[in-house]
Amino acid sequence: MDDFGLYVLSNILSFLSETAGCSFLITQQKWTRQILPLFRPRHLQPPKDGLRILTVDGGEAKKKEKKKKNRHKFVVAPVHDAATRLDRLNTRRWKKRKLPLTKNNNNKTTRQVASGEFQHPTAFPPLLQFHSPTVNNAFQPGITLLASYPRSGNTLLRSLLEGVTGLVTASDTRADRTLSKALAEQHDLVGEGLCLPPVTKTHWPERKGCSKFRAHRAILVVRNPFDAIVSYWNLAVTNTHTKKVTEEVYERFATFFRDLVRNEMVVWLQFLEFWVTRTEIPVLLVRYEDLIGNPRQELEKILNFYALGSSTDGRRISAAQVWKNRLDIVVANQGSLGYQRKSSTSQKLEQSNKASPSPLPKPNDSTTSNSAKPPKSSIGRSITTRYSPELLQEMHKLDRGGWLKRFGYHVFDQDFPNNLQDLPPLSQNSAAAIHHDNTSNQQGKTAAAAVAAATVLVNHPEMELRAPSSPYGRKMTDWRKKYTKNDTEPFPTVGSR
Repeated sequence: MDDFGLYVLSNILSFLSETAGCSFLITQQKWTRQILPLFRPRHLQPPKDGLRILTVDGGEAKKKEKKKKNRHKFVVAPVHDAATRLDRLNTRRWKKRKLPLTKNNNNKTTRQVASGEFQHPTAFPPLLQFHSPTVNNAFQPGITLLASYPRSGNTLLRSLLEGVTGLVTASDTRADRTLSKALAEQHDLVGEGLCLPPVTKTHWPERKGCSKFRAHRAILVVRNPFDAIVSYWNLAVTNTHTKKVTEEVYERFATFFRDLVRNEMVVWLQFLEFWVTRTEIPVLLVRYEDLIGNPRQELEKILNFYALGSSTDGRRISAAQVWKNRLDIVVANQGSLGYQRKSSTSQKLEQSNKASPSPLPKPNDSTTSNSAKPPKSSIGRSITTRYSPELLQEMHKLDRGGWLKRFGYHVFDQDFPNNLQDLPPLSQNSAAAIHHDNTSNQQGKTAAAAVAAATVLVNHPEMELRAPSSPYGRKMTDWRKKYTKNDTEPFPTVGSR
């Protein structure tokens, strides 16, 4: 270790156990300055008497003493292994809790605390742990997929499920990719590059993930294609999860954008057809717009699909009831998880409420004013801002299977997005219906056994919807770098000037 001049955090942690002392080291600047220099090699230690320097001022020599600069730099080393990322995440969350150590958690690692809080959380934000044999009896066997076309709410749902279950959700995307690192380091999703139970995210067969594995059931998250495709465009051209390019970028590449929309509409339709009609595993349909509008109802439905209930005194308790305590905490604090960031309007309202201790008016209160109403939904806004009437007509003509109507997304026949309060109910695939069937007859049991034994091989290369040469898939990276001088001059984004 004497060969290193600067020590990264991982080197220091190799000498310490991940306990409360380590938490102080990571989060407290005072401890950082006092402890980290102890690990510097002797030949880098500054001299005790300082460095004597002779300077000349007006022909007279003056001795000035100046201490050598401290060469130590505190660096959080970027890592790709999920275990280190989880330890760092839990340490940050422990710091946010601002709770004193107690008998129950003293001299425990954060993962041990997370294990002790499983199904019985004591504070927010939740500490997480990996799936282990001790939690096997809480979930259906095997891997449950979170499948979606890109930018359809998969990341949001992962954040919510991690909060509810206290377990890391995995992802079949390579952990060293820029977008994967952003999810792990900026948005607390540390399971990138893993394919593990109970839940693994995938975009397959829209694109192939980092490894092949078998899954037993799937939660299909569906977002209206108008918003999803525009969001995918921004993801591809900015290489970020949150930025949006300016109008001049849309104008400059108008033809390319229209061609991308046509192509992606076909991919969106094929993606739905694959998961709903071409797989034999149970598939639960979750509409992104419902998840935003009524997160508790959707989370209860999801938990009942892939988690296990229990029985008490002969009475059956649903999985949603088993996880009720954690579900209550997450729904109450969902603005602190994932991408559900407060809008500027919400922040202003919150600040004004804090300044004035008077309670918020009730919905039937005559004093309720328009200024107290929540901001209008942004769902479907891209329909009027990014698509011409002709392009919208083309997108609808491509839908020969009626998928837009099935989800309530048809702009002309169902008036989407003005129908958000009256979206049609979603029917599940036949395997999902058998999966939920509690019938006791022999025929029903046989069908249920067949569904339970069914699996799908995820990331099979021959099933990928995009051709390797498609300019609208991973080749978008080459396209972006061509016009941004290898990402050294990125496209202008909204709010970046």
